[in-house]
Amino acid sequence: MKSISPLVEVVRDGLRKEILQAVPGEEYVIPSEREIGLRFGVSRTIVRGALQELAREGLMRVHSRCRPVAVPPPGRTVTRAKARHIGVWLWPFTEHFIVTALMRGIHRSVMNTDFRLVVGTAAGPVWEDVLASESAFIDSMVEDEDAAGAIMWLLGDSLSLPSLKKARDRGIEFVFVDRLPPAGFEADFVGTDNMVSARSAVSHLLEEGHRNIVCYRNLDTANTVDERATGYCRALEQYHVRPNIVHHDASFASESVACRVTLERLLSQKQRPTAIFAINDSLALLILSCLQEMNVSVPEEISVVGFDGILQWVPGGGSLTSACQDFSRIGELATERLLSRIRGNASPNIHRHVLLEAPLRIQSSTCRPGRTASPGHSAPFLSVVSS
Repeated sequence: MKSISPLVEVVRDGLRKEILQAVPGEEYVIPSEREIGLRFGVSRTIVRGALQELAREGLMRVHSRCRPVAVPPPGRTVTRAKARHIGVWLWPFTEHFIVTALMRGIHRSVMNTDFRLVVGTAAGPVWEDVLASESAFIDSMVEDEDAAGAIMWLLGDSLSLPSLKKARDRGIEFVFVDRLPPAGFEADFVGTDNMVSARSAVSHLLEEGHRNIVCYRNLDTANTVDERATGYCRALEQYHVRPNIVHHDASFASESVACRVTLERLLSQKQRPTAIFAINDSLALLILSCLQEMNVSVPEEISVVGFDGILQWVPGGGSLTSACQDFSRIGELATERLLSRIRGNASPNIHRHVLLEAPLRIQSSTCRPGRTASPGHSAPFLSVVSS
């Protein structure tokens, strides 16, 4: 059976439910691709894929120069109950590997329930627009009389606090993923144990014999970045090695130029580093590309470790050693926790933070010939925070 995108599945299942709730035997005109895309927060490519799936199921007819028309199967029991809505606010965009995995877990937990997903994603040419779109999404949940809860990959931190408080006063439940809820807004959270996983990744470099290890981080002030930098420092403490943290300089004309200038400075030092721990895979892949342009051999001259595991979905897994986050499981657990709150099965005064391990997947960016390691398994570590 041909596999399809989880986002296609979400749109297909949402439209299928509408079709099956229509009056049997009567035509149901499907909204335009633009309307469907706005409703689910997806691209037209995703919408077209969902429509193709419905056509294969025989739930839709296509007329020349007309919108597709769906015909509910005759004799099917019609349910008129209104589906309640769960908002999903995502970063960076719906087609990203990480977001696709997260949505797969969310969809797995919400399917076969009476809840419908309303998906939004940060958008805008500048950061202020991104934050404005986030607040607008939360406000839209307040205005939606069928909204019951939301899963938030929050970017605005305290800037989104007024909108979050207004939504909570309206009775909307929240679970946060990847980034912690802002201070003063106690809520459930599901994410990665960044500090422990980063410590494990850097320990791998130390065990390989490296002692001059640079932590290459971006300017993001999110808790995830700070926790990974802390994990890097904790690993070095065990070996009495001094940390060396450098920041990606965003003032250059391009990301590639900024990275190359930083690497040239590092490699020109008398005690040049032999390994780099990149704060995320995007930086790690940029580093590998620049090192290749500079004719620096990896891992013979310098080893590189990333964090996220975005190449785990690429055939062969790529060459980057990385701490692999289990985004699908994060999405699944976050949805289960949110449904529990919506249904009144969770204490309103106790909020739980569930942290998953990000096992290190060792590839050729650090692995010397003949050296292999098992990828490990993801396991939750539960801590309960009372509020």
